[in-house]
Amino acid sequence: MYEKEYKKILKNKKYFEHILDLVNSNKISDDIKLQIAKYACKFATLCPTGYFYSNTLEKYFVDIAQNLHIDLSKDYLKDSCLHVMTTAYTSGGHTRVVERWLKLFDRTSKQSVVLINQEKNIIPEELKNNVKLRNGELIIIDSDLPLIEKALQLRLLASNYDYVVLHTHMDDPVATIAFGTEGFNRPVILFNHADHMFWIGRTIADLVLDMRKYKSITKTFRNIEGSKICPIPQEQTEEFPNKNISREKLNLSKDEKIILLSGSYFKFNAICEDSISDVLECILKIKSQVKIIILGCKKNQKEFKAIKRKYHKNIIIKTKIPFEEYRYYVSSADLVIDSYPCSGGVTLIDATNAHVPYLSLDTLIGQMDSVANTLGFCTSKEELIKKALKVLSDNSYANEIYESEKDLLNKYSNIDAWIDNLESIIKTLPKTHTLRKIELTNAPNFINDYSVVLNSMYNRKNGNYKSIRKRVRKLTFKNWINRIFKLNVN
Repeated sequence: MYEKEYKKILKNKKYFEHILDLVNSNKISDDIKLQIAKYACKFATLCPTGYFYSNTLEKYFVDIAQNLHIDLSKDYLKDSCLHVMTTAYTSGGHTRVVERWLKLFDRTSKQSVVLINQEKNIIPEELKNNVKLRNGELIIIDSDLPLIEKALQLRLLASNYDYVVLHTHMDDPVATIAFGTEGFNRPVILFNHADHMFWIGRTIADLVLDMRKYKSITKTFRNIEGSKICPIPQEQTEEFPNKNISREKLNLSKDEKIILLSGSYFKFNAICEDSISDVLECILKIKSQVKIIILGCKKNQKEFKAIKRKYHKNIIIKTKIPFEEYRYYVSSADLVIDSYPCSGGVTLIDATNAHVPYLSLDTLIGQMDSVANTLGFCTSKEELIKKALKVLSDNSYANEIYESEKDLLNKYSNIDAWIDNLESIIKTLPKTHTLRKIELTNAPNFINDYSVVLNSMYNRKNGNYKSIRKRVRKLTFKNWINRIFKLNVN
């Protein structure tokens, strides 16, 4: 479908492989090589290369891990858990998953959270409260510490817990260095929250938790067998206000029809000019009184500029809002439309718990299992438009859609079932931590439509592909990186 775009992935691939050559070079000092390896993780995450893991980087960080020694606690609190996050956020689904895990899973003696690189980001109150609820501690590692020192602090801290759960960023190697040795013996779970992207940490995961089976790439793209399914847990429905209260709180009319979209800005980035905006415009052409609220996108995001100009009274864009306010927006809607071309997860669960039907358009990256089998799942834009218009005009049809989604959510993410499933998963953990074997060959590479979709989401400026050299300059790296690339490493 996107064959003409494959050359961009090949360009990324070639550049990435050049960086990996530098990681293997004997001509570069250890401190500079560490910076290059960190950059390689960031590059592969943000500039899709067709690789979804790297044996070179896994081995590099594990080799560092095995040469670092620190006296660890020999005693740990039974049934205790340490959740490891790179950064916690007040918006988005990533932190909401950790908050819900803490709140719902009471079959532990203690659950704590450690933040590796929080910097100046505000820590959500919900996260703080839920840590206290589980007799845990909220630990913040100094963001300015060197990478190695962070990893040693994390290793020492984690040795006090029965098991560890990683919710770390895809490009964050701290956990790989912390747990890349069997000298650390507590089992490690990797929660695969960014299952569609490149990530580091494959070697240290005693168990990988996937959020879905639908279009999962864990086995085919990462060669990881035996992952377990752990869907995103529901929120408790009583925490969502009713529609009238929500609209009054947000100064929205009780009589108008409201469509809500919510997601991180990149989830709306067009792929080869394909975005959700044409769907919204078709709806507004037929139902001119509909109000569309978009949460999370950039204020001047390209995809919505034209429709915002044309229907300025119908479109409300909010870049960032507090989580409590977000709940009012979800509850105020008559219909939630999933983000596109990259689908969401938490917002659709929240919509169902707020008694709001949703529609989700299928993508190459895919949706959650609880979404893919519902009446709200659409295989084309035409189907999405048709269903959206019917939901807005036919209450019985809207309720039929909603009931389908509620039933499927209860099947896949019912709180009691989720708790029982998680408990059974934890019981299967090995007693001690072991490393996954690092393959001697290069990781498999996929120059395909899937990689093009990722590349289009993360690499564009004014509709054009952002060149790799510009991406290098944009990333916060020292000027010497370009000089290093000139070294002869063959």
